[in-house]
This record gives sequence, structure tokens and C-alpha cells, in this order.
Amino acid sequence: MVKKRIPLKIFVKKKYNCELKDVLNDLAKDGKTYQEAAKELGYYASTVNKYRKAYNINFKVKYKPYQKDILQFLRSEDLNKINIMSRRW
Repeated sequence: MVKKRIPLKIFVKKKYNCELKDVLNDLAKDGKTYQEAAKELGYYASTVNKYRKAYNINFKVKYKPYQKDILQFLRSEDLNKINIMSRRW
């Protein structure tokens, strides 16, 4: 990845001839993560994430296989505020 010397907003304006918010929305609609969007734009993921938060744009979340199982378990009815402290983990 090449570190750009010009700000991301200006780079996007020159390259795509539209606002950064529109480009980020399009990438989010394409189902990309913000890390994939950063790679496509050639900027660091932290830079894209900063603007994603500023514009309140939700990108696809990339879970690892085990994370989906944990989330499903935590959202299930098998676990609640009463029995969570009594279980032996």
C-alpha cells in the first residue's frame, strides 16, 4: 500500500469527481469491509475508518468463523443475566 501525501477527500474528489461520502457509500453498498475499501483506495484502513465513522456509514463486518458461533450463543435464550454467573466456564 502506498501512503498518499494528499488528504483522502481531495484524492477522491480528483479521481472519482464526487464526494468521499458518496464513494464510501458505494463501496459499502457493494458489500465491502472498510479494510477492503481502504485497499481499493490505497489508503490506510484507519483513515477510511475515521471517515466512515464521521459519515456514519456501515460497512460489512468480517467475522472469523468462531466469532459467529460466540455471537449466536450470546444472543440465544440459553444464556441470561441470571444463569450467566452460576455457570462453570
